Amino acid sequence: MKRFLMIAAAVLTVGLYSCNESLGPEYSTYPKVENFTVEPNVYPAKGEEAAKVFPGESVRMTGVFTNTYGKSNVYLYYRTLEPKEEGKDEPKWSDWNTPTMISATLVTWEQAPVETMPFSLVLPGQKAGTKVEWRFGFANIYGLGADTGVCTYTVEEELTITPDEPEI
Repeated sequence: MKRFLMIAAAVLTVGLYSCNESLGPEYSTYPKVENFTVEPNVYPAKGEEAAKVFPGESVRMTGVFTNTYGKSNVYLYYRTLEPKEEGKDEPKWSDWNTPTMISATLVTWEQAPVETMPFSLVLPGQKAGTKVEWRFGFANIYGLGADTGVCTYTVEEELTITPDEPEI
């Protein structure tokens, strides 16, 4: 019995030393988003001016997602701050809209690899004066991904068109 335990200990020791301590490529290969567009562009490049968003107008984010390893998703969290009404308390932020499988702000892929999968996420239209705080991101099951950080825009007041004055 003692001899068996010595052999088992030797086998376990050799087995443990033969294990590769480095993690596989799935732990270091980031998913990618390419051709990312925002319409109207509330996420402009540095030095450019953000587009205006008008009441009821939704904001659409599109692109192409690729991921070599594991389940992955692209997501869009948002919350709103209603405009303050005269004589009322300070407005309060709504809760963050947490995407679910049926939400227009989440796309999830179960299979891997994901090659050139287009996506489209939508921030719904809001009332005039509403401030919208949003955050776009993507990730895989290994914790690799990126996001925009928290961004904001305020919905413009109603667009009013005045008729031209008649010519004299």
